[in-house]
Amino acid sequence: MYDVVDHFSYDRNIVSVSLRYIDQYVSYLLANSSRHGSQVVKRRHFQLIAVTSLYLAIKIHGELIEDDPTTGERVDT
Repeated sequence: MYDVVDHFSYDRNIVSVSLRYIDQYVSYLLANSSRHGSQVVKRRHFQLIAVTSLYLAIKIHGELIEDDPTTGERVDT
């Protein structure tokens, strides 16, 4: 997730928001699962959850970070 966020110049805090979404959803699945002792979330399903949560976090909380041409410092836009 950090690679994606860095590539597109988003704030790295987006990853923590995305992981919180994943945690909440998986916790919900575990709490409502009737299959005790088996794998609740399959690998492919988890990948879909991860991509979707990153997408939502960027859409809701995303702020681009760019370099200021005069000082070279990173600034929020």
